Amino acid sequence: CKDCEPGWRSAYCNETCVNGVTNGTYCNCSANYGGPGCDVSCSVNNNTGLVCSGDSQGQCQSTDGSCRCNSGYSGPSCNCSLALCQSTMLGNVMCDVDTGKCVCASGYAGALCNTCLLYTSPSPRDS
Repeated sequence: CKDCEPGWRSAYCNETCVNGVTNGTYCNCSANYGGPGCDVSCSVNNNTGLVCSGDSQGQCQSTDGSCRCNSGYSGPSCNCSLALCQSTMLGNVMCDVDTGKCVCASGYAGALCNTCLLYTSPSPRDS
């Protein structure tokens, strides 16, 4: 086993260490980067510019560059707060883990997610 030159990693020292520091045959990632070669950037909240929406909402995982969200937050950059969704809408709401946005729960619609789609009565002109 030998130590790789700075900027390289792997058993044969033939793979790059992009955003990190070479340590033997491994790459120790700099903050906000992950993956074996530290070539994956963690998601940034477009509204705040913070990686994983800041430490109070999530942390960047050096293993794969994903955000691990703290309890109560979800989404690719931990930018969806169920408590905030519920306070701005009338319940029946959830966070979409793929987009990080508030969406109506199944069976509900409307700007405030307060229209029940399952038991709507027909309007008088539908009769």
